[in-house]
Amino acid sequence: MALRAGRRRRIDLLNGIAGVSDKVLPQALRRLHTNGLITRITAPADRSVAYELSELGGSLADGPLAALGQWAIDHVDQVLAAREHHGARSGSPG
Repeated sequence: MALRAGRRRRIDLLNGIAGVSDKVLPQALRRLHTNGLITRITAPADRSVAYELSELGGSLADGPLAALGQWAIDHVDQVLAAREHHGARSGSPG
């Protein structure tokens, strides 16, 4: 998760997350903020906006998402083998 390292500006998130568009990122940030997973911080001096994980978001990142990430690392060979088998059997990926 891009915010695990700390506070980031939208442009930093946009540049740091592969495959996310400038249209989709603000929508995702708004949903995460609405659901209490991130905090939106506005600097009064220059009105720049940054985002960071809330306590709730941190518990999600450190709990279920960390476990899912570890599971993916532990089982990557099996997942790739299943994809390969499925692709060979059907003649098309996915």
